[in-house]
This record gives sequence, C-alpha cells and structure tokens, in this order.
Amino acid sequence: MDCRTFHNKHLAFLDDTLPDVEMVALRRHLIECRDCAQRDTTIRRALLVYRNLPRIEPSAEFHSRLRGRLRECRLNPQTRQLLRGPGLGTLAAAAACMLVVGALALAGSDARPLLHPPVLASAPIPEPSPLTHPVLIASASVGIMPVWPALYIAEEGPMHLAAARWTR
Repeated sequence: MDCRTFHNKHLAFLDDTLPDVEMVALRRHLIECRDCAQRDTTIRRALLVYRNLPRIEPSAEFHSRLRGRLRECRLNPQTRQLLRGPGLGTLAAAAACMLVVGALALAGSDARPLLHPPVLASAPIPEPSPLTHPVLIASASVGIMPVWPALYIAEEGPMHLAAARWTR
C-alpha cells in the first residue's frame, strides 16, 4: 500500500468502516511508514482533544436576537446593497483589468517557443554475464544437480577478471 491510498482511506480507517482486509493493510502500512504513523497519531490526538472540549450552548435569547439583527439588516438600504453583491460595472471593470494584465504579460514575454535539440540518453552496453547465458538458463538445476551452475560460474569467473584486467 502506498501513502496516497492510506491518506484516501484514513478517515474510514479511523471510523472503522472498512472491510477487515483493508483494515489489516492499513495497520500494516502504519507499521512500515513512519510519516503516515505520525500523521495518524496527530489526527487521533486532535480528535481526542476535540471530543473532550466542553459543548458550547447559546444563551436562551440568542435565536431571537439573531432573527432581530437579520430583520434589521434586510430593512437597512446600506446593508441590502452589501447583501446583493457587486454590480455589473464592478464585474466589467474586473474583466477589463484581467485583459490588460494578460496583454501586458504577453507583450513583456518572448512569445516564441523554446526549441532545444533532442537529448538522447545512452548507456554503454554491458558485457554479457555468465548468469544470463542461454545454456546456463536452460540447464539450471531443478534439484537433480545443484552444483553445476556454481561450477560453471567459478570456471568462467577468472577469465572475465583477466580479460577486464588486460583490456584497460
């Protein structure tokens, strides 16, 4: 399991609403990944603090005072303008500003695309290993003669070392 999957399923993991197989996989990931374990600990501690906070109760007259303030705001013409939002002129001015900023950005930058020559990454061809030789692979032991591949490698090893030593 990767960290992204763990983060996506973490809330369900905390609520214990996942199937058992996924719960085990998430617990295993917590054991293996220190960052996710620290995140899990932090979230669990925050939830513990939040659940132990005292409950806030509004006063008895809170609802009546709130309704009165809302009614007062609806009747006041200045607050009515604020509740309505920006007008058409404000939106047109904002659009014009965005067009000017965009035009300045295009004018100030070189609009030609950058052309770079293609980069070819190459690696030297490695020397063939005696372990990948088809004869060795075809005759690899399946329990009948387990010593043969080791003998073949031991026999070929000094030649490869000597060849590498004298070619430099």
